Amino acid sequence: MSDENTVSNGGAGWILVAAGAITIVWALLYFVWSLIGFVTGGITALLGIAVVFDSGDPLLMIQGLFGVLAPVIQMIAYFLIVLLAGIGIFGGVRLNQFKSYGTARLGAVAITAGPVLGLLASLTAFCNFAGFPCCCLSFVIGNIPTLVLTLLCLGATIYAFVVMKREEVQAAFAVNDAEA
Repeated sequence: MSDENTVSNGGAGWILVAAGAITIVWALLYFVWSLIGFVTGGITALLGIAVVFDSGDPLLMIQGLFGVLAPVIQMIAYFLIVLLAGIGIFGGVRLNQFKSYGTARLGAVAITAGPVLGLLASLTAFCNFAGFPCCCLSFVIGNIPTLVLTLLCLGATIYAFVVMKREEVQAAFAVNDAEA
C-alpha cells in the first residue's frame, strides 16, 4: 500500500507489544509463586485431605478443599493470562502492519483482560478462612503489582482504540484488508 508510509499509528502497536511482554513476565512470576504455594501447602493439604474429610467438620472440609484448589485455580488463570498476552502481542503486531482490524482490536482488549483475570484469580486468597486477617493483607499487598499492570494495560488499550478510530488508520486497515 502506498499510503502505509504516510499513516502513523503513533506507536500504539508497539505499546501493545510491550504491555503484552510485561504481562507475560508478570504472569510467569505469579505462576511460579502459585506453584511454590501448591508445593508447600497444597500437597500437604492434599495428603491430609482424608483426615480432614474424616473429621466431619464442614468448615474444616471446605478449608481443606480450597487449600488444595486455590493454587491450582491461580496456576490455570496465569496460564490463561499468558495466552491473552500472546493474543495482545499478535494484535499489536497486526496494528503495526495495519492488517486485520478485528485482530488488532481483539489484541487491545486481551491486553487488559489478562491483569483483570489476575485480580479475579487472586480472590482465592480469601479461601484461607483460618487466617482471615492475613489473607486480607496478602490480597492487598500482593495485588499492588497487579493493579499497576492493570492500569498500564488499560492505558495501552485505550490508546490503541483511540488510534484505531482515526480515519486514516481505518483507511489503511481497509486497504490492506481488501488486498488480503
